[in-house]
Amino acid sequence: MARARNIKPGFFSNDELVELPFEVRLLFIGLWTIADREGRLEDRPKKIKMEIFPADSVDCEQALTMLAASGFIERYEVGGKRYIQVVNWGKHQNPHIKEAASTIPAPGQAPEIPVQVPDSVPAPAQALVPALDFPVPAPDEAPPSQEQAGLIPDSGSLIPDTPTRIPDVMIPGEPALAATSHLLNATTGEENPRPVQLAILLRKTYGMTVTSNHADVIEMVRLAVSDQEIAEAVEVFGMKKPGDKPNAGYILGMIRTAREQAAKAAAAAAGKPAGPAMPTQAAAEWWNCIEGIKAKAAELSLVWKEGEGELFMSFKVRVFKRAGEGPWRQQLLRETECDEAMHARILAFFYPSEQEAA
Repeated sequence: MARARNIKPGFFSNDELVELPFEVRLLFIGLWTIADREGRLEDRPKKIKMEIFPADSVDCEQALTMLAASGFIERYEVGGKRYIQVVNWGKHQNPHIKEAASTIPAPGQAPEIPVQVPDSVPAPAQALVPALDFPVPAPDEAPPSQEQAGLIPDSGSLIPDTPTRIPDVMIPGEPALAATSHLLNATTGEENPRPVQLAILLRKTYGMTVTSNHADVIEMVRLAVSDQEIAEAVEVFGMKKPGDKPNAGYILGMIRTAREQAAKAAAAAAGKPAGPAMPTQAAAEWWNCIEGIKAKAAELSLVWKEGEGELFMSFKVRVFKRAGEGPWRQQLLRETECDEAMHARILAFFYPSEQEAA
């Protein structure tokens, strides 16, 4: 049954959500109206389509996968049945007090199974108890409390500001699945599309705020960037900038530079010049390496004032401005999105107002 829900103005300006296709964002809103009071619903893409897009051609399975990869929903399975949990539901929705309680188990909750009790106990006393590893008490014994059973006491609402999924941990005797969890769909077991794999890997393993259709993710797919290349680039970044958080654009630039250097080394080992006879994508894109930027600066009659304390980043911005409009500017703006102040300064420097330009 559909229900009335809240929608806040911030929905339309969410920097992660706006990167998703229009129909995926509309689906996200639609999920709120068919979810129960705890933000849960059955994971049945065909049924969801009939509820939200009855007259439109929308691939709800793919759209749900994109929402999950972006961290807006969690798709999970309990007792062989598939469900969806809307993330941060309690922060944004206030269900009506008379709305029925949820009958869908929460992510990670053990399925309930009926337990046989002695014949002397009346039938109405039979109850459903979680399938946990502790003995069922005899009729004359008090049942264990939720704390004794290792459960969180019922609070009547979601725990605020708490992720719905417990981070992957090593369980003794169980294989480590975290390293490959981005490759397969958590519910269907099928292989995720490569953009989804990269988005999940960058978000969950390295904490980058990207989605499957982020420009840098799409470029990584185009260049066939491997998981190992990303891991090595992040490791090098950590050594160069300890304590800093990498972003996808910067890591992509490092991978391009590493490929260019590897191509030059291979050419040198083979006794061949790494010039025009061996063009590479990275070499053609001068803005992705220091030497390329320096060469472009010389072409534009610009000098890096390193002796005067000018940072390379400032020099780089000057070169990109003098070079005019191009992918170098857009890439730099994407790379600085995580630093709002720097992003604003560079944007104003690249595109001054008419009054300033005059």
